Amino acid sequence: MKKLLLLLTMTLSIALCITACGDDDDENPETMVGDVVCSTVTYDGTIKAIVSTNCNFEGCHAVGSMNGSYEDYAGLKVVADNGKLKTRVIDLKTMPPTGALPTEQLNQLQCWLNDGALDN
Repeated sequence: MKKLLLLLTMTLSIALCITACGDDDDENPETMVGDVVCSTVTYDGTIKAIVSTNCNFEGCHAVGSMNGSYEDYAGLKVVADNGKLKTRVIDLKTMPPTGALPTEQLNQLQCWLNDGALDN
């Protein structure tokens, strides 16, 4: 009987240790770039406005531009996927030609790129 009680106690102790050491979904921190919480960044809610304000005008990336049109998701996705958006806007800060974007917008773009440049 003592062996059975000891075996039961050891089994429960091991089970408690395994449960206590498991991953806790409530402790997963939000992914951030700088002060930007990446889960708040979407194409429709964030990126589209940045691009519309800074890129989509005549002589740059408007519809029909030889430089490529960023009027819609499909046009921007090409340069997001091939790395040119990150290189020119975030790394080198040579775009837009009027000067680098504010840090918050750069961080928002980086979040969006890190998340796969989704159409959301």
